[in-house]
Amino acid sequence: MRRKLVKQGDNALTITLPAAWTKVHQLTPGNEVDVRQEGEELILSSEPAALKTKEITIVEGTEEKIRELYRDGYDRIVARFSNAKTLSKIQSVVGQLYGFETIEITTNTCTIKSVHEEKPEELPSHVQRMNTTANVLEELVQKQRKQQQENEHIVHFRNSVMKQADLIIRLIRKHRLIEELSTYEHVLKTIQRAQTGYAEYQEGLKKGIKNSHRSRKA
Repeated sequence: MRRKLVKQGDNALTITLPAAWTKVHQLTPGNEVDVRQEGEELILSSEPAALKTKEITIVEGTEEKIRELYRDGYDRIVARFSNAKTLSKIQSVVGQLYGFETIEITTNTCTIKSVHEEKPEELPSHVQRMNTTANVLEELVQKQRKQQQENEHIVHFRNSVMKQADLIIRLIRKHRLIEELSTYEHVLKTIQRAQTGYAEYQEGLKKGIKNSHRSRKA
């Protein structure tokens, strides 16, 4: 069924909905409908899309499963755990994910939910912020090579790069933006840049500590 687009205002285009469809779903002026993008398609629904949910068991050392589910577009995760230490590590990962929050905790489970609606049209701005942050990170690392001193800003910018990168990957996977393959590859390279820069920073700290010990002995 094809519909003609009608210009409305400066930037908006509108279409009319089939009368039979609106009647079946009992829609009247002022009602809201759910519109989401899946690749090249726009999916229209009279009901909000169901939350993509996953139940998993987290043992110590597997907390990064939360990040991968986030990247895969899950909106709600129920994680089972056996002790407070594992819960603490789960919370640490959740804190690194843009728009994810823990909304409920019991004695052996925690429920994590997306509280932010990602929009595919915001992808370019997220990429720009990631690139800018990665460039600042590299500049800071270059300066720290000579000083070999701790710099909390480097940690902050490295975490910011990773947070933006995870969100971009989530957007691409969740909304099946297959046309953004080059962006996806760029994100992976940027993650590697950030990790490499952070590793160089850590190595510089180790050298600084060793030099400090030598100076004291002398």
